[in-house]
Amino acid sequence: MNGTADAARGGGAGLPRLGPERVRFERTGGYLVRAVLTDGGHHEPVDFYRAFPYSAPDDLVALRDSGGTELGLLAPLAAFPAADREIVLEELNRRYFAPRIVSVDALDERFGQSHWRVSTDAGRARFTVQNEHANLRDLPDGTLLLIAVDGNRYRLAPRAELEPRIRRKLEAMF
Repeated sequence: MNGTADAARGGGAGLPRLGPERVRFERTGGYLVRAVLTDGGHHEPVDFYRAFPYSAPDDLVALRDSGGTELGLLAPLAAFPAADREIVLEELNRRYFAPRIVSVDALDERFGQSHWRVSTDAGRARFTVQNEHANLRDLPDGTLLLIAVDGNRYRLAPRAELEPRIRRKLEAMF
């Protein structure tokens, strides 16, 4: 893929911009994703990564081969046919899974770690957050992103919408 012209039009970092006229996606027998290029080539398996997962989740999505080499940036997902868009979104939702916390059942701090027991839209969870200054992020939509020590991510309502007892504990920790 030659991305010179695409990069000049804003493809980004010299990567080609890949729209539905240049690539389509299909599932393999092992439920992986294959990128089929209109020039006759293909890459299998491929992965998708959001450049801006919270502020522009469907605008800049990188396509990478199994070795991690970036093949290009996808056109906005809305430009793709429904079948291709469904495959890409399914993979992105799996990669960026972050259940929304609907209630905080317990929140304690011990030895520089906060221990959470919560109910989420995906079920109950217990997790630990270390160094809250680095692992609690304000997202553009006002929600908070918590990154647990095991790498799992959880979304929490904006600070102003939290129960007063939880808001006070968060303010004391952060």
